[in-house]
Amino acid sequence: MPLRESIGKDFWLKMFSLALATLIWFTVKFAIRNEMNVARTALAPTTQRVFEKLPITVMTAAGESRGFKVEPESVKVVVSGEAVALQILKERDIEVYVNLTDVQDAKGLRKRIEVYTPPGVGLVRVVPPDVSVEKMSSPDENSQSGNR
Repeated sequence: MPLRESIGKDFWLKMFSLALATLIWFTVKFAIRNEMNVARTALAPTTQRVFEKLPITVMTAAGESRGFKVEPESVKVVVSGEAVALQILKERDIEVYVNLTDVQDAKGLRKRIEVYTPPGVGLVRVVPPDVSVEKMSSPDENSQSGNR
């Protein structure tokens, strides 16, 4: 069979096979490149930094008139990340709060502490992980109990 005839026979099938092979080659090439980037990131040295006595913010609903007291008032937070990110990290960049928007009665209540860290910084642990919550009496309640 002459060369011209072997190329021309099933031409579109051969072109489809060539395009498919090229597509598979690019897919594998980019997958390997991305996998190497992920591996490089995973192997990047991370360090930890400890923030002692970060104050706890109490989050309540906007119309909430009751006050709450949390015990303890501050916590220790351990974060991890790249050394450069942790060096520029300030205490004010970490938000420690307890969400009391759904609290009706605060007698003997314990709530989990929530921590927000900036991108690139991961939370390792919070000590203690939860706080006790106590409802403080409002001026309205004091005046009502005095009228009885």
